[in-house]
Amino acid sequence: MLDTLFLHAELIGKMLGVSSTTAYELLHQKDFPSIRVGSRLVVPKEKFMEWVNRRTSERVFLPTAIGMCRAAPYPRKDGLIHRVDL
Repeated sequence: MLDTLFLHAELIGKMLGVSSTTAYELLHQKDFPSIRVGSRLVVPKEKFMEWVNRRTSERVFLPTAIGMCRAAPYPRKDGLIHRVDL
């Protein structure tokens, strides 16, 4: 099976525990490593993991659009996301 190189809004939403609409809003944030492929916004899997790990190690809150998100499998009340390993 071919490993996915790029993540789309639905996958990002599932990984972060938010809706695909919220994930799509994240794809439009300036500091998010998304790229346009045709008419779709996607993010390279490695860049997404770097973005998540940078935010968890720096304890940086997510943008307002997803500031209250809870990341599976361990939701936190402070709105921070957890380190995600794929």
